Amino acid sequence: MSKWSIDRRTSRDWRDISFRLVSRLVSRFGIEHWSLCEDAVSEAFVAALRTWPIHGLPLDQEAWLTKVARNRALDKLRRRREEPLSDEWAVAPDPSPNLVDDEVALLFLCCDPDLPLDSQIALTLKVACGFSVREIAAGLHQTPEAVERRLARAKEKLRTKSLPRVHDLGDEDVARRVESVRQVVSLMFAEGHSQSSGEELINLDTCLGAVSLARRLYATRPDPATAALIATMLLQASRFTARSAPGEGLGAILLRDQDRQKWDRELIDQGIYWFRESLGGEELTIYHAEASVGATLAASAETGEIDWESVLVALHHRQSLAPTIGGQMSIAAAQWAAGLVREARESLESIPKEVAGRYEPMNSALWAEIFAAEGDGDAAVAALDRAIECSANAAERAALMRRRSSIGRQ
Repeated sequence: MSKWSIDRRTSRDWRDISFRLVSRLVSRFGIEHWSLCEDAVSEAFVAALRTWPIHGLPLDQEAWLTKVARNRALDKLRRRREEPLSDEWAVAPDPSPNLVDDEVALLFLCCDPDLPLDSQIALTLKVACGFSVREIAAGLHQTPEAVERRLARAKEKLRTKSLPRVHDLGDEDVARRVESVRQVVSLMFAEGHSQSSGEELINLDTCLGAVSLARRLYATRPDPATAALIATMLLQASRFTARSAPGEGLGAILLRDQDRQKWDRELIDQGIYWFRESLGGEELTIYHAEASVGATLAASAETGEIDWESVLVALHHRQSLAPTIGGQMSIAAAQWAAGLVREARESLESIPKEVAGRYEPMNSALWAEIFAAEGDGDAAVAALDRAIECSANAAERAALMRRRSSIGRQ
């Protein structure tokens, strides 16, 4: 049997299977054993690579991997305890009536309210979403070393406390954790939308995974905020084809330069549907504000003109609900795009320099546009040089270098 026949699935297929296996094991054996569960799943894949070329592919590859991973986890737990496991461990419990999806349940288990919010998010992105420490650091705007320490502290705290299993999570537990779960899904999509490193600007697999989780979260627990999150992701995804041109050396294509004919009308329609679904609640959340921005931008596919005033109203509303440095930079970017250069400068100047430095290369790229609009080409080029130096994504660097060349010719 050729190796190709084993690897014929896409990388996304295998990542999804790995995610599901870890979810099942952690849901059964507890979040305190997440490292053990990850090891068991890795060993199952190694066993497959050794066994399948000799004995052939099993009819149900995922079931085979699930059984092997579960047995490896049980063996490890027996060795740790130095005694047979009780039936409570050997037999998988019934799923929680509140959470019937293993992968969604794992998100809720990781979002333990006894942990700081950033630790919940970091742990969930690592355990449930398979993110690297560097990807998590980029999403949280922290150093990889800080994320490593945060994960270690979270792991130690979970190891020493009594933790619930999936079937123990009641409606109140789910309600306390749902906002953290939404934030995790949102950050997962954000990393796929603009990869912090690599050759391509967009990681479509990661974005699709985030949308899938959000849809299943909504199916498990319908909520206007989750509907708004789904709307935001779909509306952003509608511009992917116009935003990136792989293989053409263009890197990222800014909104102002995008061919609106390439925007996906079907995704826009889906996004608008979910946005309307989200308006049935009693409060407007940050996700509603973000979806409103997406809907306003989508409307320009027909009109050709972006209503920047409406975009800014939504961005300011989002910032009033949950002030963040990233939110302030988004306001500055929209002000610049609307021709409000002085206001954009004031928005950026309100951010302390030591904090703004954690938001590179976006920070320097925005300053470059402000300098260029003010007629200071030298300062704009210097700011773009900083942005290029800070970027770890090849597509993003290509776009920044292209912009630097255009300013240098002015």
